[in-house]
Amino acid sequence: NLVKLREILKGAKERLGSSGKIIFCGDYMDRGDSGLAVIEELMKLKEENIYDPEFLMGNHDLIFLMAVLLGDMKSYMDWLDNGGDAVLAELKIAKRDWPQDPRELLKIDRVRNAAIWMAENLKLYTIDDKGVLYLHAGIPLDSDGNADLKLGAPAARVDPSSCLT
Repeated sequence: NLVKLREILKGAKERLGSSGKIIFCGDYMDRGDSGLAVIEELMKLKEENIYDPEFLMGNHDLIFLMAVLLGDMKSYMDWLDNGGDAVLAELKIAKRDWPQDPRELLKIDRVRNAAIWMAENLKLYTIDDKGVLYLHAGIPLDSDGNADLKLGAPAARVDPSSCLT
């Protein structure tokens, strides 16, 4: 939720001043009524390099990316059932107009920009300079430490630009 994100950033400014680091732990896309706006705020934060931000991927972010970039229908249904409907409402897409193929959402600039940014910037884990491991507990990993996408094939690495036509 955008309001909560702004509260966190305000608190960070009060506690960290102009230096410090923030590690965001995932589930940005569909946890409230402004998922795309949250991603856009994080994009701005990264661009301005405020608080040396790092962004971890949450399971909700993963199912969104699997839906829109890979066209995985199970992920699309899971995403819609777990908050994706709020993102479509944010885009002012009525339920009767929800696309049958989730890749159709990539035709919308805000969705395409968010998906590409997320695929390029969200990490499965990070380790800080003190050796502390940060991760989002909801991401299944394969034996090599890659996201296990469970699409009936080995874990995939997706170049987001290859999904755009």
